[in-house]
Amino acid sequence: MRLPRDSEVTLARRLVVLVGLAYLAAQLLAFSLDRPPSWDEAIYLSQVAPGAEPLPFVPSRARGITFLALPILQLGGSLAQLRLFLAAPSSVSAPLLQRSSSPAPGLSSSTGRSSCRTCGWR
Repeated sequence: MRLPRDSEVTLARRLVVLVGLAYLAAQLLAFSLDRPPSWDEAIYLSQVAPGAEPLPFVPSRARGITFLALPILQLGGSLAQLRLFLAAPSSVSAPLLQRSSSPAPGLSSSTGRSSCRTCGWR
């Protein structure tokens, strides 16, 4: 198996970063930051918002989201600021996870291999 050249690796990494930026742009353009909170958001925000009455909470529903929301809300941040704060790390994490799984994306990556196996390719 041929190893990718440095230029191919650089191009692949840039494309993965571009996908992360496109994902961030899609999140910010497709959904308004000022929309009313959804049910799940209301639940986890009520757990950490200063002065809010905590709603009935099942810890498995949030899985740590309250720890991410806590610093923003304790500093007086709004729901729109919290959504922006959560959108940025989610857009950064996808390229970082891809980079850690393989030296370059493509058929050599774990995602590429698994999708090819799903299609019946070897």
